[in-house]
Amino acid sequence: MKKLITATLLVLLPAAAAQAAPVHLADEAPVEIRTVAPGVFLVDFGRVAFGNLRLTPPAGMNQGVTIHFGEALAQGRINRKPPGSVRYSATKIVLVGAKPLVVAPLADARNMQQPAAVLTPPEWGVVTPFRWVEIEGWSGDLTSKQLRRQAAFASSWDDQAAAFTCSDEMLNRIWELCRYSIKAMTFAGVYVDGDRERIPYEADAYINQLSHYATDYDIQMARDTYDRLMKYPTPKGPVLVAFTAAPEFTLSVQIPTGMTALLSLPLPATAMAGRTSLVCNGKPLPASAKSDRLVADQPVGPGRYEIKLVTR
Repeated sequence: MKKLITATLLVLLPAAAAQAAPVHLADEAPVEIRTVAPGVFLVDFGRVAFGNLRLTPPAGMNQGVTIHFGEALAQGRINRKPPGSVRYSATKIVLVGAKPLVVAPLADARNMQQPAAVLTPPEWGVVTPFRWVEIEGWSGDLTSKQLRRQAAFASSWDDQAAAFTCSDEMLNRIWELCRYSIKAMTFAGVYVDGDRERIPYEADAYINQLSHYATDYDIQMARDTYDRLMKYPTPKGPVLVAFTAAPEFTLSVQIPTGMTALLSLPLPATAMAGRTSLVCNGKPLPASAKSDRLVADQPVGPGRYEIKLVTR
């Protein structure tokens, strides 16, 4: 006797604008401030985050300074010509009095292309990935109380939602690097390709989704990312329809005209591998079974489909 576990997948092209999970700016104090040259301070925030800088000058200050933002160092200073997509930027400002000032580089046109690029809230100002800041031309002392990084993260992120520890310190560091990388990449409210274009990509988003599930319990960002991909899919690319959920989870889906969909269906338990099949609109769908998922060998689309996981 066969048992039907139904999952109705509908890849829907939304009529309304795609949504994004809530995000916010979190104040972060520097972990180190040191003088690297006369009138030049190097500020270290410990690790990279997307954000900007809030600076509070001392009373009576009236002078121009140059602020450098960077992800990498070279010979003890921020690397002005980093390799590849490692970021560096700089801006000049005039400090007058003790009024707090939000400092950020100019917006980068390559990651603001509409309609595909995901824009952060305009009230934030520009956000850029950086770990270090160099403040050049500052007179007097610079203290931790005078500056904060405003770092962008998912509002729902819980640092205590997942943990790992073992006797190998290198593995502990790898875990924390991976966990924090997922957290840092929540800055846009949907999964994007970092600072290159700030655009979601189907396969990347699926990997990001699974990693997010392993480090935090929120599911809205994954859902909102796939909603956005249906509105702004990767040009000429297939839609990767995938979800991770309990067998009783139900979801509706439609493939947009002119596109195909590759189905990836994680199984409820690895013990079910080899004892399951996919049925599409009542007909068996050719699929290759792996240890913990079924992946459709034959793309489907366009149209509306009801996909059932059949367990024997």
